[in-house]
Amino acid sequence: MSTPFKFKHFEIHQDHSALKVGTDAMVLGSLVEANNPKHILDVGSGTGVIACMMLQKYIHANVTAIEIDESSMLDLSINLNQSDFSSRAQFLQKDFLAFEPTSTYDLIVSNPPFYENALISNMESSNLAKHVKGLPLRSLLLKSKKMASSKGLFYFIWPTTNDAELFDEIQSSGWYIYRKIKIFGKIDQAKRWVIALSIQPVQTRLEELILRDKEGRYTEDYKQITIDFHGVKL
Repeated sequence: MSTPFKFKHFEIHQDHSALKVGTDAMVLGSLVEANNPKHILDVGSGTGVIACMMLQKYIHANVTAIEIDESSMLDLSINLNQSDFSSRAQFLQKDFLAFEPTSTYDLIVSNPPFYENALISNMESSNLAKHVKGLPLRSLLLKSKKMASSKGLFYFIWPTTNDAELFDEIQSSGWYIYRKIKIFGKIDQAKRWVIALSIQPVQTRLEELILRDKEGRYTEDYKQITIDFHGVKL
């Protein structure tokens, strides 16, 4: 078994999950801002890293982590059960689109599959974790909206490769854009969007985050947003 990925207040075992801990999850989890959410849903939880980040960040919240892949569930269950937050965590092996919760969520977070034709694998678990066919954007947006509370927010991360389609889908879904954060790998390399959607009409905040400087070192902005989670000095 491999060495767990260690954070300040939890650790992530990832021997079975097709989607390992990466920068996308760190950036998304670190950028989430919500006003005292009580019920949080992590869609496509994988190893549970974002679920653990939300449990650490919102100490009065209960978090439900939903994951379809059986192998990922092995890591997810270990990581949540062994965390200091286990009493506030629930995990379910289920297809998100078939999930019918008994209550709504104040905050929904997802690092969803978004590849279309790239990185096709012979492993079905890898394709589920990474490819949009398993959870189309439109379905993700519409299903999440049905689950949101009256103050609900939905945070997700998405590539910058087809912005027109992304924002058309958001507009047609009925969500309102609360934050648009463009993520740059380096100063001239736009890589991802972190998008925050609101169930209520709201003024859009436009932001940028650069992860590395020209020499490849993490920027102070990146180190600052992740400082509560990283267990080692960047």
